[in-house]
Amino acid sequence: MKISKEDIELFKLIDLASNGNKKAKWEIVWKFDSLVRSSSLVNGKFDEQCQEYIEEAIFKSIEKFNTLEKIKNSKNFKNL
Repeated sequence: MKISKEDIELFKLIDLASNGNKKAKWEIVWKFDSLVRSSSLVNGKFDEQCQEYIEEAIFKSIEKFNTLEKIKNSKNFKNL
């Protein structure tokens, strides 16, 4: 499996964010802003509360993310 530069950058952001770095958490949200915004539509109209709900769900998911140590120790990651 080939790992792209973008994958590595996202991995590093997730690693920082899962260790409490607030800036990294927001960078992840901003990286996926168009997806978050397109998923924040209610009856075809943008809903800010929906966007905030999605962002909060992303933050909570990042905080629970606990598989990074397994990935960091994998052979593929060590070869980078």
